[in-house]
Amino acid sequence: MTNRVVLTVFTGALTLHDVATNSEILNNDTSFDPGFSELIDFSAVSEIKMDINELRMLLKRDPFSTISKRALVVGLPSSIYGAAQMYRLMRDHKLCVGIFHTIAEASRWLSGSKSAP
Repeated sequence: MTNRVVLTVFTGALTLHDVATNSEILNNDTSFDPGFSELIDFSAVSEIKMDINELRMLLKRDPFSTISKRALVVGLPSSIYGAAQMYRLMRDHKLCVGIFHTIAEASRWLSGSKSAP
C-alpha cells in the first residue's frame, strides 16, 4: 500500500478463494483504510472461474468503501475485460471503477489526471 493505493495482482485462473483470501488479508491489516483506492492487475489472469452469484457475494464482502476508486488492468483474453465490465456495472458507484490496458493508464486515473474509460 502506497499513497493510499493498494496494488493487487492476480495470476493464472482467478477463483473465488483467491479474491476472498485477498479481502481477508486486507481486513486483517491494521494499516488498511477502506477509503484507499485499489489498482488491480488482472493482466496475467488466464481465466475467471467464478459465476455471477459468487461475484455478487464478493461485492457484499468488499473491504473497500463503495466510493473508493478501483482501477482494473486487463489483458487478454477478452473474457477478462467482459468480467471487469460486469463488475463495474454491478457497483453502486460505477464512475469509481475504471478499466485499463496498462498499469500506467490506471495509475494516472487513480492520481486524478484522467477520466475513467
